[in-house]
Amino acid sequence: MRIAAALLLLCLPSLAASQAPGAKEIFEEGQEAQRAGNYQLAAAKFAEALRLDPQLIAARANLAVAYSSLGRFDEAIEQYQLALARFPENFDLRRNLALVYYKKGAFAEAAALFLALVKLVSSDFLIFRDE
Repeated sequence: MRIAAALLLLCLPSLAASQAPGAKEIFEEGQEAQRAGNYQLAAAKFAEALRLDPQLIAARANLAVAYSSLGRFDEAIEQYQLALARFPENFDLRRNLALVYYKKGAFAEAAALFLALVKLVSSDFLIFRDE
């Protein structure tokens, strides 16, 4: 009897872990909520996914989108900055951060970020002129 009880106690954590959704599943639930326009639920799901896996950058970026959609611009900016700390050259993160600054009315910050993006993109193109 004691052996059975001990085995059950050893198995309980693994059973609970197999039943509890992981960060990726919660992230997917957040995406569904975001697609449905439920940004409050989406933000909660993305935050929960990040609690489980702080390195899940897609959850961080989508949390920023949800915060921006809710008008929580400072929180969106913070999430984009955290994501950019890991991926500083990511064009989409940088553009979206600039857009949040613009939506917030912080036009100088937005303009500086947009200008940096234009310089980044324009260096990838060759300009041909007739001479």
